[in-house]
Amino acid sequence: MKRWIYLFIAGTILYSCYSDDITANNDQIQKWELYSVTFPESTTVIQGDGLEILDELTLVSDSLFFRNRHVGTLSWELSGTYHYMEYQNDNYMVLKYDDESEIIGNCSGNSNEVFRFTSENEIYNTWSDCDGPKLQYKRQY
Repeated sequence: MKRWIYLFIAGTILYSCYSDDITANNDQIQKWELYSVTFPESTTVIQGDGLEILDELTLVSDSLFFRNRHVGTLSWELSGTYHYMEYQNDNYMVLKYDDESEIIGNCSGNSNEVFRFTSENEIYNTWSDCDGPKLQYKRQY
């Protein structure tokens, strides 16, 4: 009988730890949504209803991210890992994609994409530093 009591207590403890981990991970999900695109060749800025690109980044607490982009009838679903870094007193987020894709914008041609924080709730891609379009995202709550 004692064995069953010990198994019941151990099972209860394991279940409570498992359910706490799930709650903790869900609390750490961040969503970033594209709100502005600036094209360098014309300095044209497109925002709001004029924006034909729907792009959302979802960051999960275990360093995984998911990206969904829709342009007209085309759509992309990408994933990978992310990390934060500081360089010359600026904060950045680096996305490393699992697969190559034409929507990855960077200056180096690899499968990484770098975003600079302009505030706690706004980021933009650094592709604009080498004549790519500037994509700006806002954190969603």
